[in-house]
Amino acid sequence: MPNTFVQVVDEQQSSLLKLRLERHLAELERVARSQNIDRIGPVNLTTDEQRWLETLRLSDPEVFTSPSARYRSGDLVRLVIECQRPDGSPVGDTVRLDFRLGEQDQVVTALEPGLSQAGPGAHWTVWALSSNAFGSQPQPKLGLPAHTPLKFSVVAE
Repeated sequence: MPNTFVQVVDEQQSSLLKLRLERHLAELERVARSQNIDRIGPVNLTTDEQRWLETLRLSDPEVFTSPSARYRSGDLVRLVIECQRPDGSPVGDTVRLDFRLGEQDQVVTALEPGLSQAGPGAHWTVWALSSNAFGSQPQPKLGLPAHTPLKFSVVAE
């Protein structure tokens, strides 16, 4: 039987998949930040979750453009951040953020991995769930249900 791709839009199933994926991504993030390199957490994505994530990343891959030099602690960081839904529609306005590297609570969890590799001129995109940027609750002012997959595009100036 040839491989076939069928997309069915079922809000309830989509929400369940998003919740499961968020749990698994949180576990991966916890393990990645752990100092215990011998411990690998469970990554029990269902087949549907794997397809959902793979399709999202294949259709619009994450990118990272390296800077000539990385930021160091105390450096002034200037980021321009845009956020989009999977359909490409924007979420809120473009955000301009200035802070000194090393200051606490300056960027959302979704952007931390890219920032750790960034410097002036870096550009990166990352797919993350809205809970990694806006909290786990729905954001009615932004038109975001809880656990919505979002694409963040960041430029370090």
